[in-house]
Amino acid sequence: MLLEKAKDLGGRLEKAFSSPSGMPWAQISLATGSGSAPSWTGGSLLLAEVGTVQLEFFGLAHHSGEGHFREKAQRVIDLLDQNGGPLTDGGRLWPIHVRPESGRVAGSQVSWGAMGDSYYEYAAPRNSARNSAHFGAIL
Repeated sequence: MLLEKAKDLGGRLEKAFSSPSGMPWAQISLATGSGSAPSWTGGSLLLAEVGTVQLEFFGLAHHSGEGHFREKAQRVIDLLDQNGGPLTDGGRLWPIHVRPESGRVAGSQVSWGAMGDSYYEYAAPRNSARNSAHFGAIL
C-alpha cells in the first residue's frame, strides 16, 4: 500500500520536470501540474533545489520498477554535468542559479551555504546510489 502511495505522489511530483530543459520547477501544483521558478530569483532555479531530488526518484524507480522516475532524475545530473562550472585542480563548483529553459548555470555566484549546500551534501550518496548494484541497502 505504501509503495502505491509513493508511486502516486511520485507521478504527481514528476510533473515538476516539465520545464523546457527537464530541470524540476521549484514550485509545483499537485492538482494541476503547473510549475514555476520563484519570482525573486529572476526566473532561475536554485542548484540546491534541482540537485537534491535524485535520491528520492532513484529510490522510487528502484522499488517500483518504473524507470521513468530514474530517467527524469538522471536528466538533471546529465545537464548539470554538461553545463556546470569548469573543472579545476580542486574539483568542480556550480553557480547557484540554473536556467529552466536550457539547464545551463547562470551567473558566477557559488555558495557552500544557502542555495548551493544541499547539492554538494547529496553528491556522494547520489553518486553511490546511481552506481550501486545494491541500491536498496543505501536507502
